[in-house]
Amino acid sequence: YAVHIQLMDQGVLPEHILVSGIPVRKSLYERLDKEDAKRHLGLTPDCRHLLIMGGSMGCGPIPQLLEVLSSVAGQDIEISVICGNNGNLYRELFDEYRSFDRIHLYGFVQDISLMMDCADLLLTKPGGISTTEAAVKRLPMVLVNAVAGCEAYNLSFFVGSGGAVSAETEHELAESCLRLLHDDKGRTAMAQALERIILGNNREVIYSAMKLLSERNCVWTA
Repeated sequence: YAVHIQLMDQGVLPEHILVSGIPVRKSLYERLDKEDAKRHLGLTPDCRHLLIMGGSMGCGPIPQLLEVLSSVAGQDIEISVICGNNGNLYRELFDEYRSFDRIHLYGFVQDISLMMDCADLLLTKPGGISTTEAAVKRLPMVLVNAVAGCEAYNLSFFVGSGGAVSAETEHELAESCLRLLHDDKGRTAMAQALERIILGNNREVIYSAMKLLSERNCVWTA
């Protein structure tokens, strides 16, 4: 909560600060059994499932990461890649991996809740929405520092919390993914760390605060 501290350093009273996190869709707060979710998407229930995302724009070194992962992942691992609105990325990966039965490619996905429910691990950039959705799902993360800027804070926060790990190179990131996919206890500890930093339904926290301010004829700023 570094931002919380920064606001107090600027003279904002602690009682005037609401720590709510980022609100996400209601469906993210509902969880389907992992094996059922895998079956729903046609995945093998007893395989480890790695979900790769690069935000709505499908950015980051996804082709390089998938090249490494596809060469070292065993038959007990399935990989799903969400390309978002990046049609060029989808076509590039489709041309390369169309014959790989353990690699599944998606464009823009509406039901991200289901995709996260069936995943054992998420490889993504540390965007605010993606990491919040994963945290709500208690989905351990491997984070790629693809954009920097404000996302560097998100990376530091989630790695520091114990809910995510990161690395510098594509090979190191791939190794982290493979290690965690075969480390049930490690992923459980990461999920528990995410549990500790989630404050419940953030939409309800924000709504309750706004309702209270409205009743008091206060001005709401964000």
